[in-house]
Amino acid sequence: MSQTDFPHSNCCVKKGEIMRKPRQLKKNAYYHVSNKFHRFIQIIMNDRIKKYLLTLIHAATKKFKMKIKNVCILDTHFHMEIKPGEDENLSEIMKYIKQRFTQWVNRTFNSEGSAWKDRFFSRIIEDLTDLVRVFVYIEQNVIRAGLGKRAADYPFYEVWEDVTEKEYSPGE
Repeated sequence: MSQTDFPHSNCCVKKGEIMRKPRQLKKNAYYHVSNKFHRFIQIIMNDRIKKYLLTLIHAATKKFKMKIKNVCILDTHFHMEIKPGEDENLSEIMKYIKQRFTQWVNRTFNSEGSAWKDRFFSRIIEDLTDLVRVFVYIEQNVIRAGLGKRAADYPFYEVWEDVTEKEYSPGE
């Protein structure tokens, strides 16, 4: 295969294969981020694993400049509302969290391979209405999963910042 088959790409993709879409990024924007755990993790999921992931997310806030509205860690996946700082990159933040979590899982459970089913999902939150809608959606995951009558009762749901109109900026 020659590069002339794909003049706008320097990767080797066979004809007929679909390249994944580039991640949509916007400076100073909030994102709804989610990632599914690999099936192995779903089978062994327990409070210790969830607590460790939450600890890693806290550690990431010390390493990177960012704001988090809320986080919910479930048995099969997690969600968070995140705004990377001015000079931060969403993919780098997620790489930090995902790599360290995978390393810990592999050491702790004598396993190998990724702890994640796929690359993480992210969507730019466009405005205040969307910010509130995503906040509530993440909160409602606890109730929909039958883990509590209120999200606040679930130990792996945390609100780090309430949604306020004056604080939200839609990004550039």
